[in-house]
Amino acid sequence: MLTAEIKKLLEQKPIKLFNEEKEYAITNSLISPEEINEVMPSQLRWTDLYIERGNKETEEFLGEETTSFLQEKISYLRSNQQEFLYLASKWFENIEIEGIILEKNDVFHTYDIIFGLKKQKKYGDQLRKILSEKFPLEAKYSILFNGNDGLWDINLPISYLNGFSEDMTIEEVLSHSYQFLFKMVVDLENNR
Repeated sequence: MLTAEIKKLLEQKPIKLFNEEKEYAITNSLISPEEINEVMPSQLRWTDLYIERGNKETEEFLGEETTSFLQEKISYLRSNQQEFLYLASKWFENIEIEGIILEKNDVFHTYDIIFGLKKQKKYGDQLRKILSEKFPLEAKYSILFNGNDGLWDINLPISYLNGFSEDMTIEEVLSHSYQFLFKMVVDLENNR
């Protein structure tokens, strides 16, 4: 699936890719490095981003935000613990994720991303293996196959990702999370 999405990006001229897609395209012999016209800075990835704030308890819509909201520190979610952020972008869709929820976990005091991954049930063991290698034992995460929707419901404590800091902006956390998710999907598809 990822290969098909990357091939669509390569059809656009001039060829402008972000680093993750560039590395994937070169590694999988979809393009040579010389054919890439430009590597885009990561902050340009989120120009199409839909941002919605919601109430964690009631799921009530609290407001839609512009991309300037991404410059808020991730600690915004600590200061506003009753809120979650719903974020949707074509870049998530490219890696078979409909969108993500970003929130501060009240119980474990971590920053979490919650999402649905459109992969078949047969990927379960491999998915668990990848996550167990990426997160320490004390990290509390959950994955559950949702047979009704045909996807994996996943909740990951991104506070445990290497490089995470509460001083990061929401944009930095989003880009950091995307890099992790992109690599996770690549590993799943390569059966690693």
